[in-house]
Amino acid sequence: MYVRDDANATFVQTAAEIGATASFVDPDFGNIGHPGLARYCAGGEVKEGGAGAGGALWLASMMGHPKVAIWEKIREFMKDYS
Repeated sequence: MYVRDDANATFVQTAAEIGATASFVDPDFGNIGHPGLARYCAGGEVKEGGAGAGGALWLASMMGHPKVAIWEKIREFMKDYS
């Protein structure tokens, strides 16, 4: 489950209270073609790594790396764990 989808998370509200704007990136792991990452999205078993994973994905996106290229690097990395 992603933090932005968690009804109990107050990330956006907390950011607004301190004068910050919340930004999100959708890694779309459910469509990446890896069964473990699809379960990660569907099952709500864990939340993403917050500032680490989400921040890295956001930065890659802001730097102009297309989602397909990001996915390819993730799939390449996941081969060692499949």
